Amino acid sequence: MITTESSYWSSVINFIYAVNILVIESDYKNSSQFNIKTNKFVGSFFEKPHELLQMTQFDALTGRFEPNVDLSLKNKLQNLQGREIIVGAFDYRPFMVVDFHSVPENYDHAEDNLRHLVHIDGTEMRIVHTFCELYNCSVQVDTSEKSEWGMVYPNYTADGLLGLIVEGKTHMGMGAFFQWYIAYRSIEQTTFLGRSGVTCLVPVPTRVTTWALPISPFTYTLWLAVAFCLFLEAFALFLARLFEERQIMQLEDGTIWSSIEFGYTTTLKLFISQGSDYVVNSHTVRMVLFACYMIDIIVTSIYAGGLSAILTLPDLEEAADSVERMYSHNLTWTATSYDWVASIADEETGVVDPLMQRLVNNYIISSREEMRRKAQTDNIGFALERMAFGHFGNGHFITPESLDRLKLMVDDIYYVFTVAMVPRMWAHLPKYNDLILARHSSGFSKYWEWKIVADYMNANEQNQVQASMFTQLDVGPVKLDMKNFAGLIVPWIIGIIISIMAFIGEWIHYWWCKRRLGGGVIHADELI
Repeated sequence: MITTESSYWSSVINFIYAVNILVIESDYKNSSQFNIKTNKFVGSFFEKPHELLQMTQFDALTGRFEPNVDLSLKNKLQNLQGREIIVGAFDYRPFMVVDFHSVPENYDHAEDNLRHLVHIDGTEMRIVHTFCELYNCSVQVDTSEKSEWGMVYPNYTADGLLGLIVEGKTHMGMGAFFQWYIAYRSIEQTTFLGRSGVTCLVPVPTRVTTWALPISPFTYTLWLAVAFCLFLEAFALFLARLFEERQIMQLEDGTIWSSIEFGYTTTLKLFISQGSDYVVNSHTVRMVLFACYMIDIIVTSIYAGGLSAILTLPDLEEAADSVERMYSHNLTWTATSYDWVASIADEETGVVDPLMQRLVNNYIISSREEMRRKAQTDNIGFALERMAFGHFGNGHFITPESLDRLKLMVDDIYYVFTVAMVPRMWAHLPKYNDLILARHSSGFSKYWEWKIVADYMNANEQNQVQASMFTQLDVGPVKLDMKNFAGLIVPWIIGIIISIMAFIGEWIHYWWCKRRLGGGVIHADELI
């Protein structure tokens, strides 16, 4: 490059981020002497690292350099001499910890921070601190964006932390960024920092209080067997009663209907342990009654034991604690940003899996305050981030009250690898990636995760969330309340309504018969 305007190159953005740029400059067009310059790059921004430094002067007539200099560019990245790396961050523990009351503190570019000082730490941020210790750079922060990660749009604009990178205000964006293809078209990404699984805290299973509670002690197959047994009892009593009336009592007015009525009513009375007012004269009927009574007392005892177990031990509904159950229950779930479903709702390829399609359709966006409120009352799921070594992020909505009514899913909705977002042609990217890989191989990724959680988060809360995934079977004895009998109320109400309707029907039939017979007195025996 040859120009006489050296100030022009200082305004080119490549001079801010590029490491080694060689500029050949002349004073006029036909000059035989050329000034060879390079960008400084290292040092603080206040020292103007983008300015050009004179290396040597070349005389084309003599073919000599004055002074003589080695034109092979030096490795400026090995010692950055205090050059700043500005990190865009928000408080998202344990990935990124932003604390305005702890030390040590770093410079904050956010205008709403009047002190312009902030303490920054986290599992991902410690890589930046280690990087600057190795290569002599300084860490600065920009906490001006509170809308979390942001999104890159197809027109190559962005908002949130990604917008700060696109606009050149920050050099890195951190805080559990997922590997998004749409972001990669505009922004560079580091190698993977860790694994992040998106799971949910869902409502705990509730006690079964449906109208079907009275039939719950037996299965449908067993109920069919009981019904068939009652039919056989009624039929046996019918035959025995008919034999008694025809052969022993020799009643000329005995009818088949009276024997059917005897078998039917006696069977129902024996089944509910009630006595009968029929007079039995034959030993055949007595033996059949005794056999039916023995069968019914066994069946009713088993039923009573099963019903007692259901009433005293909780019979829980199925919880939506897996991806398939979230789909079948059509459960709504929420988080604070669309970014939570961006990986499974690719705008270019679309969601092909109908299961994931329903999950995306059931996803809603809520603020942090709304999530905290809904976690104590609403019947929805709450997105949670499961880290590689068992800890959880995005737990700002968790309170002791919400943990009593929420449980952890048994699997992840999906998982991705987290990265750090950096500008295109970021000069430090190769060395930064090498440091990330060295961190993984040394085991510091696991150590830092446990350390950050212990220092900045509630360890008991983390353990409670993990333990909530397993059903607590040993609940001990529970006091009976109206929830235990809610399933019995509906059949009772139906029985009362049918009884009232039957009573009204009998009165209507009585008055109709009375009017038809001309107002005469009708006895009850005549109505039957």
